[in-house]
Amino acid sequence: MTTTPAKAKEESLLPPKVMTALTMVASGTSFDDAAECVGMSGRALRKWRKHRDANEFIESARQTYKANH
Repeated sequence: MTTTPAKAKEESLLPPKVMTALTMVASGTSFDDAAECVGMSGRALRKWRKHRDANEFIESARQTYKANH
């Protein structure tokens, strides 16, 4: 069985609460405030920023935010 790029991407998704917090960060909220809103520490959220999908997710969220505001 071969793994398609889409399947590999699905396996590396960020958890929903991390995506929510990173979306908030992309719109200008501080890491600490965004983390608190989803029930995690700022330190934990900063660690998630090192995840291989985090930078791409944040950039995409920033572009979406800019397009809508």
